[in-house]
Amino acid sequence: MNCTSTNYFFPFLSMDSDDSDNSEDIPEVSECQRLCECFAEITGTDEACAQFYLQDRKWDLEATVLNEQECTKITK
Repeated sequence: MNCTSTNYFFPFLSMDSDDSDNSEDIPEVSECQRLCECFAEITGTDEACAQFYLQDRKWDLEATVLNEQECTKITK
């Protein structure tokens, strides 16, 4: 499966090859889904929130979870 194919759950993955110089940094759609599910389970958020944060951190689950935990500590 190619991440640049049309996908209705992850619409940001539907892009032309010349739209982004870093498209190779985006994992396969199934991996994106797995990462969203993991983040949501670990942090108690939903998958839409997970998608936003993971995309912002280039799909690095560990860095995204650690950042979310730090932000949670600061706001408490």
